[in-house]
Amino acid sequence: MKIQHQENIDVTVTLKIEACDIPIRGNAIASGDDAYDKTIEDDLMYRLENGDIWAWFNATAIVEISVNGVKFQGLEFLGACSYKDLKQFLEDGDYGRDLIDCAWERAIVSIEEYVSAVHGTIETIAKPENLYVNPIVFHRAS
Repeated sequence: MKIQHQENIDVTVTLKIEACDIPIRGNAIASGDDAYDKTIEDDLMYRLENGDIWAWFNATAIVEISVNGVKFQGLEFLGACSYKDLKQFLEDGDYGRDLIDCAWERAIVSIEEYVSAVHGTIETIAKPENLYVNPIVFHRAS
């Protein structure tokens, strides 16, 4: 999804879904009922073997904000996920929305850190007594 807020601000939100390499067995559920856990794990493995990526996946939210050509990025990762589909993963109150919100916050923090650094640089430049200027050295070509 790409949003153009103003002429000089672009925002792109990407949700990257990839296969999870953590074994399902022993990691998907721990209800205390081994037979029930095996049933759930078997179902997840069946879904995965039949191409249902939502059965067991890793998700990465990437928020990219470009301000006047300066790019900032926020990333957030969530592994060993299992949902019915994208809609369920993104429903309010679930981890998918939180994942994107956290990536958004990280992008904003990177902008704030950049602005703070630029502000500090401007304060230094504004006070010539804080600067050390190398003398200009001329070399005559032979």
